Amino acid sequence: LTIWGDNNIGSDCWSELETLLESGVCKLKKLYLDGNNYIGNEGMDVLSNGLRGIGSSLKVLHLSDSSIGNEGLLALVDGLTNCTGLETLQLSRNDFSSAAAGLGSLSDWLQNSPMILKYLFLDNCRISDEGLHALAEGAANQCRELYLRGNETITTVGLRYLSDSIRSDSCRVESLDLECIPVGDEGLEVLAQGLLGNQSLRSLYLDDG
Repeated sequence: LTIWGDNNIGSDCWSELETLLESGVCKLKKLYLDGNNYIGNEGMDVLSNGLRGIGSSLKVLHLSDSSIGNEGLLALVDGLTNCTGLETLQLSRNDFSSAAAGLGSLSDWLQNSPMILKYLFLDNCRISDEGLHALAEGAANQCRELYLRGNETITTVGLRYLSDSIRSDSCRVESLDLECIPVGDEGLEVLAQGLLGNQSLRSLYLDDG
């Protein structure tokens, strides 16, 4: 099911979609809701119940550029409880600059879920060092490919948290995208420390331009 953002769907329609999904009749495998600024935190709270209704059949969920913040992310994670078959989660271009709690909740969900997420997209989300600290362990341990491109607010402090997580024996990340992050020489040294102990990483993308 695809609902693009240029449809200008309001809150009433999101409630109707929630009712349909929550009924359990609609066992979607892919749900694309990119670019829907009308979702926001309030809409995500509504959709959360619908996601529970889809359950383990859902493989792909796209919510990029949907005005989701900390409260919306918390609601999303709550709705993903039954989505144990999820393979792709696209959350790029949402503002998570103040979403450390939400990112921590996402990390906890990943670590407590029986599945391994193949793709986690968090490009251009304004993630802070605190947010990366909250996210890093769960993302490193339960994702195959992690995309953090364009989060220019991440500094060496945040990269150190990420480095600690990828150095862990439990790290499963095979591809890590850190392009358009101002890593610098100090950040490279920090990442190198994590790579020394890493057994899973196959691809690392770095370009601060």
